[in-house]
Amino acid sequence: MNLTNGPRNGQYALQSDDAVRAYLKSCLDEPDACAIQRPNGTADSLYNEIVQLVEETKFQPIILGNNASVGLIDHGSLKLAINDQVKTGMGAGTGSLLSLYLNAILERDWVTYQKILASLAAPAPKPPTFPNNGPEAPYGIQCPDTELRFDNLEDIQPLVDFVYNESYFAGTQTIPLMIFCLRWKMRSKETFKGPFSNIKTKNPILFVSSPLDPATPMESARNTSQGFEGSVILQQNGIGVS
Repeated sequence: MNLTNGPRNGQYALQSDDAVRAYLKSCLDEPDACAIQRPNGTADSLYNEIVQLVEETKFQPIILGNNASVGLIDHGSLKLAINDQVKTGMGAGTGSLLSLYLNAILERDWVTYQKILASLAAPAPKPPTFPNNGPEAPYGIQCPDTELRFDNLEDIQPLVDFVYNESYFAGTQTIPLMIFCLRWKMRSKETFKGPFSNIKTKNPILFVSSPLDPATPMESARNTSQGFEGSVILQQNGIGVS
């Protein structure tokens, strides 16, 4: 099984763990806005404390408040919340919200936790609607484009283990879509199969990426740039995809 074929080489080298560490450091650098600051705390000690919390919920989920339907904190939802908040960047109060969220769970502060849930549930502007833009739209776009197909779980297990071990926080989140696509029946007729080298474009391509982007790895930008003549990479060091 070849995981490193084509410009998507490195797509599984998820950078979520580094981004989480960077977020914690940036949070500690602004103690007045960082609810999870600890006396003499460091980004590493805080990271270990959060990992310990996540591991705890793997075997014994936490319930904050008297309503398990909204107060249940399990392994998957906690990882998802951390990774998504870091992925979207630290602007517009995102950093303080994540620190409040984590501190509320660490301190078992159900009052603050409920307030955070209420703020997250506030009505958001409705996105524009398009025909056939339903919940399965991402699968219809991504699944036909992949060449990976498997017939049973045993065949995919090495790939699952590889992705899971690449990133503590983000590895588990890529697996469901990956497994879903492996049983997809249709393939895109326009799927480009190569070659992924010496590609000439009308104008040089500028690739923008960050080593602290959990969504699109810097390694993928480097590998893709190598295939397009004259392309260059702009590295920005912000936390998150934007």
